[in-house]
Amino acid sequence: MPKRLFVVYGISLVVFLFSLLYVAVYTRGLSGALITHYDPLRGIDYLGDRFDFYRILFGTFLISLFNFGISMLLYIRIRFFAYFVAGFTLFLNVLALVGIMYLIGLNV
Repeated sequence: MPKRLFVVYGISLVVFLFSLLYVAVYTRGLSGALITHYDPLRGIDYLGDRFDFYRILFGTFLISLFNFGISMLLYIRIRFFAYFVAGFTLFLNVLALVGIMYLIGLNV
């Protein structure tokens, strides 16, 4: 199997695990209603609990697994799209990390 794809997915996994660790450390002491969506025009839109952050990361993980399977299948036929999907997965994990850090920063 291709080493470059595994490197990109390995970096995505490291970013995901860092996100999971960040949520575990910084939401441990938080309780009650937490801000889960903030809009600069309307202010706070949605409130939730600390497990909503885990749900966001779980959705990101499922999309990453799905993209991994697709890129392994695409690598046989069209390598460019396999690398494109891998890059999108890395972008998605970084975007989830930035979003989680922002939301936790609003709540701390």
